[in-house]
Amino acid sequence: MSRVTRHPAEVELLALSLGRSEAGAAEAALHVADCRVCARRKASLGRLAAAIEEASSLETMLGPSADLLPFPSRTSPKKHRDLLSLASAADEADLKAQRLVEAARESDGALAACIAGSGDSEADDLGLLYAAQTGARLAAAEPHRALALAHALAASARSLPASGLVSSHRLEAEASLLASQALLNIGRLDDARAAARDARAAFASRGNDPFDGALCGYFEGTVAAFQGEFAFAERELKRAARVFAAFEQETWTARAEAALGTLYLQRGNPARAIPFLESALDRMGEEKDAHARTAIEINLAFALAHTGAFGKSRSVFAQALADARRHDLAYLVFGIRIGLAELDFLRGEMGRALAAFDALAAEADARQLEEDRVFARLHAAECLGRMSRIDEMVARLKELQSFVTVATLAGVPAWAELAAHLDRGDVKDGLLDRVQACLGALSGGFHVSARPERRRA
Repeated sequence: MSRVTRHPAEVELLALSLGRSEAGAAEAALHVADCRVCARRKASLGRLAAAIEEASSLETMLGPSADLLPFPSRTSPKKHRDLLSLASAADEADLKAQRLVEAARESDGALAACIAGSGDSEADDLGLLYAAQTGARLAAAEPHRALALAHALAASARSLPASGLVSSHRLEAEASLLASQALLNIGRLDDARAAARDARAAFASRGNDPFDGALCGYFEGTVAAFQGEFAFAERELKRAARVFAAFEQETWTARAEAALGTLYLQRGNPARAIPFLESALDRMGEEKDAHARTAIEINLAFALAHTGAFGKSRSVFAQALADARRHDLAYLVFGIRIGLAELDFLRGEMGRALAAFDALAAEADARQLEEDRVFARLHAAECLGRMSRIDEMVARLKELQSFVTVATLAGVPAWAELAAHLDRGDVKDGLLDRVQACLGALSGGFHVSARPERRRA
């Protein structure tokens, strides 16, 4: 699967449904004739066009001077008023969600005050849900603050009814997905995977929506890839990509495609990863998906670096850095700096790489990024080894050995073998190869997910 098949855009299908002859209409019609997914999309858009026309007529009839009887529309006045009320609540909820996310970014106290000040109206409940769905950008900037938001929203879910506009199960599931993203960025992979599974269980308690299942599969599959469970991850991500495409979710399809590219990078096949990542960038939006797009750029730059395309890699890293700074994505800026240090390492500029990895290790400590603090030190030790500073390398590795607690590192055979060499004091017999093997098993790939723009209350 080199990439997911591109389908006609909604505007092209809508033009076909309305019988308009526009540029590309013939090609789109041929595609629809041979694609069951797009045939369903075209039929759905046709029904939507009819509904819009009916709603327009309804709006006229509901004007101040309109006589409501007789009422020829299939849509009742009550339903119309309910829809208008929901639209108004959604607009208010967006503002409430923005305030919640900003409060979470500020401090625990500000978040608690904002939650406490929330009422029990439909707009308040929707605001909680939208905060969970739009909190991914915070996870790309300050993952610990995003995790605090996820925990606060999960606690709020307990006070909601089991059914209603926003059910307790729905908010609990969305909060778990946000927690999964934050935990992955922090480096707590087991917890991130457990959170994705919690979301799956919460969604399942209210039905079997395939889109919700695909979201959970996407998040769990992404974490599984970082844990080295590549077969499971690939299966889940491909299944998610098919469902996203069937639901005409172009941006989500791009994210699944990018996750597959990252998986191939992690498996040591950067050449296979590149077309997936490039295709995902082609599909991805700009401003509203800036954090997801920037993460894809980082992974593409990693892949290019590992194929020896150093100049192009640095160019893509530069674009990612500009995007991350423009959108205040601090965690992604950190990831780009890791990538640039690794690029120096691959180019043989060991002095620069060592200085960069030492600085990154200190920053990872300050940011409490559990895996990055270990990986940066492993890279620094490898730099020392490549510079024939063996005693310093061994000292660094022994220091690292004393505080390795990251489960995915402690459980990797390459690390266990390296630790055994350290215990024996076996410096010359393949020790550098063991360091490199450990790095190859664990590094590669950078992940930040985004939440869907589609409202699913």
